[in-house]
Amino acid sequence: VHVDAEKRVRPGGDPTTVHYAVVRDGDNVVICAMWRDDATCDTRGVHGDHNRDRGGDRRRDVSAEFSIQVPAGVRLNSNTVNGDLTVEHITSNVRAGTVNGTVRVTQVSGDVRARTVNGNVNIDTRSGTASGETVNGSIEATIGSGGTGDIRFRSVNGDITINAPSSLNADVDLNVMNGSIDSKYPLNFDRRKKHADGTIGSGGRQLSATTVNGSIKLR
Repeated sequence: VHVDAEKRVRPGGDPTTVHYAVVRDGDNVVICAMWRDDATCDTRGVHGDHNRDRGGDRRRDVSAEFSIQVPAGVRLNSNTVNGDLTVEHITSNVRAGTVNGTVRVTQVSGDVRARTVNGNVNIDTRSGTASGETVNGSIEATIGSGGTGDIRFRSVNGDITINAPSSLNADVDLNVMNGSIDSKYPLNFDRRKKHADGTIGSGGRQLSATTVNGSIKLR
């Protein structure tokens, strides 16, 4: 595993306010970026590094960006609070989460779980199961033709767009509250077009999507 950690400093910022810690637990490695001098890092992550005192100012003055390369087969669990996450070309399972930022998981052949609170989710999966969740943001996903795992997407305030192959085989369930549903595949729509379901191809895998304030496109 190769890790590059880069500090980006705004005018007036002090790069020494950010320090790193590496914690090993058997075959697992946890790497933490910390802004407070009294913060600690263990196998569960960072402790005592909340935005109080000058913690918020330090984060605005100095940011930390990680670039990670992993061998084939390594499972990835990547999380942050304020920032974007991008995962590419992983052949194993991926979990990627943030609170404020966009999550992008592309060209992945393992199982994918991507989530954020304030931001968009973009997923490109070749196979395996996939789930994407956001509260304030949209979801766009591309599904490979070779997958058999279940696909589930959920948003509260945002649209959901699913790019599916022409040879899609799935049992579909789509739901909106304040929005519309548009599908290039023949589905069973209710009268208000707030719900659509049906079997595409030979069915099998579950494909579901739900949004409260937004629309769903299956194309």
